[in-house]
Amino acid sequence: MSWVVTAIVASTATTAYVGNRNAKNAKKAAEEQARIAREAEAQRQREAEAEAERQRQAEIRRQNNITQGSNEIASIFGQFDDNFYNKRAQDYLNYSMPSLDREFQDEQRSLIAQLARSGNLNSSLRGDLMGKIQQQYNTNKINLQDTANKYAADARSQVEQARASLLKSNSELADPGLIRTMAQAQAQGVNVAPQYQTLGDMIASLSNSIPAAGGGAQGAQSGGGVQLYDPTKTGSGRLVS
Repeated sequence: MSWVVTAIVASTATTAYVGNRNAKNAKKAAEEQARIAREAEAQRQREAEAEAERQRQAEIRRQNNITQGSNEIASIFGQFDDNFYNKRAQDYLNYSMPSLDREFQDEQRSLIAQLARSGNLNSSLRGDLMGKIQQQYNTNKINLQDTANKYAADARSQVEQARASLLKSNSELADPGLIRTMAQAQAQGVNVAPQYQTLGDMIASLSNSIPAAGGGAQGAQSGGGVQLYDPTKTGSGRLVS
């Protein structure tokens, strides 16, 4: 019987040994898995921090580029100040006012000549007709100034629209070199003078308001020594631009 007891004891010891060894191995395996998980998490955090830093640096560069692009726009568009808009209005007046002045002068000459021929040079009719063409002149002068102001306002609107578009593109692209090229092209377009509309007759002829001459040559000489304009020499045509 002793050998049976010995076998049982040996078997029990072996089982206990195997159990302890398996438990230790399981513990080691669990600890290794935990270590691997910790290292993986640490690596993930390091990568996340590195990515966050990369994005932060990229945003800093982007903001710097946007600032530089805004400075490029401001520098190139700095030429569009009040002097520019005032000049745009004055350019139109320089184009249109000489035509109005010539029409006015031509109509004055024509009326004086016809008043002289009709014997009405020193009549109240002269003052009435001269007042009417002066009124036409004054009204057209105001209209031309209004048009000049509109050209200036249109230029200002064009500049502000271009500037707003460039600032939007600058924020999206963050490329100061490209923005500079775009701003230069936009500024060049704004600087192109507009094509003015053709001017029609601004001073209407009042010749039909003068009665027919009743005294022939006597009517033509009724100016009492006043030097008359000769329409055959000066011409009464209006300049149509």
